[in-house]
Amino acid sequence: MHMEKLKYFKSLDAYRAFAALAVVLGHYFSEARGLTNPVLIKLFNLGHSGVSFFFVLSGFVITRILLNSTSDKHYFKNFYIRRTLRIFPLYYFALFCFLIFTSYYLKFSFFETLYSFKYHLTYMQNIARTFNWDMLGPQHYWSLAVEEHFYLIWPAVVYFTLKRNLNTLVWTSLVFILVTHVLRFFMVLNEFEINVFTFTRLDQLVFGGFIAILESKGYLGKFVKFKLLAIILLAVLGVGILEIFSNTIIKETFKHTFWGLLFGGVIIWTLNNGNSKFVKRVLENLIFQFLGKISYGIYVWHLLVMNLMDRIYPSKLIPGFFIVFFGTIIFAFTSYKLIEEPFLKLKSKFEFK
Repeated sequence: MHMEKLKYFKSLDAYRAFAALAVVLGHYFSEARGLTNPVLIKLFNLGHSGVSFFFVLSGFVITRILLNSTSDKHYFKNFYIRRTLRIFPLYYFALFCFLIFTSYYLKFSFFETLYSFKYHLTYMQNIARTFNWDMLGPQHYWSLAVEEHFYLIWPAVVYFTLKRNLNTLVWTSLVFILVTHVLRFFMVLNEFEINVFTFTRLDQLVFGGFIAILESKGYLGKFVKFKLLAIILLAVLGVGILEIFSNTIIKETFKHTFWGLLFGGVIIWTLNNGNSKFVKRVLENLIFQFLGKISYGIYVWHLLVMNLMDRIYPSKLIPGFFIVFFGTIIFAFTSYKLIEEPFLKLKSKFEFK
């Protein structure tokens, strides 16, 4: 495919902010912190769906970059160097901070703790959790492993299927989605954890990829408001019905499907309504743009900030949340300026030509 300057959607940065903050809410307001109201527990538990939003967004952003750059002779090299500059510096610095914290408070030696973190060092933490391997390390980093595995697989899938034609990529994507559902079904039957395993969460990333394919063919504008509303309502109904009525096997097999459809529908609506008052006033306002820019740091740091507060300055539920919220933003902004930004500037040396 030919290369052109990709349009940057500022509104999607706001969704990164929403997704990160939803996860913070989901992790903070829980039974472990004394929340007893079952409705509130259910409500805040929905915050974990912020990870699904991240997955769909990542699938869309990465796929549209790949679709636009397959003609570049340094396609693979540039992609992986740019991803490395984006992800690794903050990931490994924050992991080192978690390692020091864990070693200090659990009274382990540094090298004992380092050995217990071995799966995190190699982005295998989600696989270790799936199969109950013994490990320590930040639990929420499982999603970063899923995304990293997607980055390893997807560029080759896009590159080699497009050697034939775009329809081959579409059919390959459908196979990925089908395999994800079959695998979820059989893993639930055999009582494995399916929420954190790469190959049982790939469908949401591929959903995002589908949106990028539709955009590349100029089909997004054909999603009239009625059709989009129907998709979003179907997804909301699906999530609700699965939460209320279904047995475990059906729920675990399809819940991520409906979350993916919901967030995919929201993204398509946003892309089609870039000039609407809602998008301009809400999604492109300075606060959400700022939070979106540091959303990676918000996600990476928030559990460490919670743990530090619990150890140093234990607080009641609501005051504690504001400490965690502002503390996380301070950590995320500081690490963005000192760690992320210098490496992000290096990406310009590896632009797709």
